[in-house]
Amino acid sequence: MTQQKIIENQFCEYLNNIQPKPEIMELLEYKLVHHWKEKNQHHKNQLKRDKTQLTELKSMKENLLNKLLKGVIDDDTYKEKVDALQNEILMLQENVSQGKVIDYDLEAYLKFSTYFLTNISDIWRKSAIKTKQRIQNFVFPAQIYFDGVNFEPLNSLVYWML
Repeated sequence: MTQQKIIENQFCEYLNNIQPKPEIMELLEYKLVHHWKEKNQHHKNQLKRDKTQLTELKSMKENLLNKLLKGVIDDDTYKEKVDALQNEILMLQENVSQGKVIDYDLEAYLKFSTYFLTNISDIWRKSAIKTKQRIQNFVFPAQIYFDGVNFEPLNSLVYWML
């Protein structure tokens, strides 16, 4: 067996030792999905309130124009009120445009993540060299060192998973 194969086998063993157990991943997945759904619902409710308020402000602006045209209010009052409303409308339009909910399949994403983290050794072993490098950079962003016997990560995802 070549030295490279020996080191790769040792690295796979290291990956096996650091990967979280499936039951831990299932619990984490459940909690993350539950938390995401709560946050997403809150975000959707806020977006709905902002849209409702935006509609009301636009209606108020239109009512001011009607009052101006009927001579109920003068030009200065109209300009003052419309400027204030326009500022609120612009802020709400910005909130609404930036606040669009990204509806993606979080559960599928988490299932993939769980699969990846609980099978990282096999995935790494079967991958092409470029993919192996990407996996290593993801799990060990500050690199991993091999002293000839042991692997030593610095500031890696590994510490979060342990």
